[in-house]
Amino acid sequence: MTETRLITEEKLKKIAKNLLTSLNEEGINTMGDLHSKVRQFFYAGEREHKIYIDSTVVGLNDEISTYIITYLALPKGGVPIEIIINPSSKESEINLRVDTKIKGYSPTTFGQTKKIASSVLAIKKELEARVA
Repeated sequence: MTETRLITEEKLKKIAKNLLTSLNEEGINTMGDLHSKVRQFFYAGEREHKIYIDSTVVGLNDEISTYIITYLALPKGGVPIEIIINPSSKESEINLRVDTKIKGYSPTTFGQTKKIASSVLAIKKELEARVA
């Protein structure tokens, strides 16, 4: 279960930059790169901040249903960013847990969400927009 703590927009910028930098340092540019990192943790620029990549499977043939990129801002920040990528769909989503309304994002029970294209490039572009 993910935490629902809200962070400031300034903190979100720093976390988005950490996530973007980590994806680049880990060489994650395609779905194949993402797949190679499933069930792995790596550090995200700040002490005790980590990124975890996981996947869900559907059907008897173990086909990947979604990839989930979770930013863990430990010990007190919870999960400020979570990205759910559906490789078989044209849409993925970014979930933010920030204390102010972010333009282009829709409110949800646990924060704010935005649908984006299902590609690592689209994810990186959205993270770059959060850093700016």
